[in-house]
Amino acid sequence: MKKLSKNVLLQVLDCAPNGMLIVHARKPGFPIAYANAAIEVSSGYEKGELIGRPWTKLLDDQDDPQGFLESQLSGIHFDQPSQPQRVEQCWKTKSGRSLSIMLHVSPLYDRPGVPDYLLLNQSASGSAEQQQDEAAAPSFGDTFLGTRRRMMRMNRTDSATGIPNRTAFLEVVDRDWAIARREQCPLSVILFQVDALDEYSASFGRHATDSTMRKIAHAITGSLRRHGDFGARYSNDRFAVIMGSTDEAQVTSVAEHVVSKVRSLAVHHPKSTTDRFVTISYGIATETPEWTASSSTLLDRAEESLRANPADESNKAAG
Repeated sequence: MKKLSKNVLLQVLDCAPNGMLIVHARKPGFPIAYANAAIEVSSGYEKGELIGRPWTKLLDDQDDPQGFLESQLSGIHFDQPSQPQRVEQCWKTKSGRSLSIMLHVSPLYDRPGVPDYLLLNQSASGSAEQQQDEAAAPSFGDTFLGTRRRMMRMNRTDSATGIPNRTAFLEVVDRDWAIARREQCPLSVILFQVDALDEYSASFGRHATDSTMRKIAHAITGSLRRHGDFGARYSNDRFAVIMGSTDEAQVTSVAEHVVSKVRSLAVHHPKSTTDRFVTISYGIATETPEWTASSSTLLDRAEESLRANPADESNKAAG
């Protein structure tokens, strides 16, 4: 049987109709490592806001949330595999309302011994009578979630190239920034700009431009070898890539490989000021996030690097 990749498994979790959280079992506050789309709907928080957020911060009206959670989890035997434990809680949503929620808590083990994570699987909410009513007919939440997922798929894909768009990219940046900040590991962004795209479009028209942008998009995404690397169309003439746990030399090597790959497509560009073919330039930023910093600082630094790295210099370095 073929081994499923991490990306496929995450998609499976995200498609689950019930809310699912994965939290760190050994860290104070039980910080959130993963949240699926159904949890976004019920809590009102986006994934980027949830990842890294302590589970204790979701609890409503608790003077000692850490102690409350530890007492609720006391029935789980952390030294051996156990059956899911059912716990009932009251969460405070992003809008400030209280949400009664029922969870099945299961320990997750990287290796035998004490679990590294806990899986929280939302089963139902409210009283027993409410649960019976909800079981009798599809809930508004179920309908909303299905519609939201369809909209998310449409709203996060660039129609011309078929790869993720700016909205999707910014969501991934926020998520990866939160993880990198928690783990204190480096995070890198590459911004690619297609040189003289307006002049190319004026010469050959929209359809030819879209075709060329698709070729460039595939050259970029095809150069990303690790599961965590993510590429997207960032704007009309720009693409962006985010990479985690890499140093600047490795990121530069990837960027120069992409520049060379696009140049080798040999797409004729009679009005280019840098080459007779379509070329791209790039800017790079690598940062280990500080706790008070925003992910926008990483993007701003990549923008500055792009402006400071002229097209002819980018292509000269790659050549």
